[in-house]
Amino acid sequence: MPDSDPLNSGVSDEFDLDADVAGATVSGMARGLSQAGSKFTGKVDSTAAIASIKWTLSFKNTSKYDREVRTKIQLPPGAVISKATLKIGNVERVATIKAREEARALYQAAVVERKNPLLVSYTGKDQVLVQCFPVEPGADVQLSLAIAIPMYVDKDSHATCLLPYIAERNFVVDKDGQANCEFVSTDSGKTCEVNESAGHQYLSINRDMSITEVISATGQNTKDASIV
Repeated sequence: MPDSDPLNSGVSDEFDLDADVAGATVSGMARGLSQAGSKFTGKVDSTAAIASIKWTLSFKNTSKYDREVRTKIQLPPGAVISKATLKIGNVERVATIKAREEARALYQAAVVERKNPLLVSYTGKDQVLVQCFPVEPGADVQLSLAIAIPMYVDKDSHATCLLPYIAERNFVVDKDGQANCEFVSTDSGKTCEVNESAGHQYLSINRDMSITEVISATGQNTKDASIV
């Protein structure tokens, strides 16, 4: 959207302008916008070699202007986003799946009307662009993605998958916004592991385990989704 649109009205400092609200690119950093938290919850079915994960991201805005979250998320190979939700305060809303063009048009209209929309759209192979607006000054905003991830099984019957990660973002990550990983197995004496390689995190589990609950970790939709 151009600098003259209503979303930038009243902005006196050029560094506070955001001409890319509701656009299709991440673009530059939004002053005052930060990731305040990141958490995975879910479970791993070692028999089916499928990880079902919910990734919740929390955001805060210390500027005096409304901000849009824009981030590209890299999904593990073959992963599918089955659900997307946006929570502002105590109100949580679930996204509906729409065709690409319709979803973006609805999102852009909702942004202008400040109806707290969320848009998740594919931008490439195993990659999605996530957008939500507005993150108001001082507001508590959370977005959650439910992701099903197929796991690779090696010759030793270990199942492994890459955890989703942020490839591009228009916000900074607070120290407290960094992820941590805790996994609890429903099989007594059995554990999951999270290891890091080349800057990315991997979840692994022995396939002789049944169901392993994923308590938390740091860390996506086959079609566009929009909340209006």
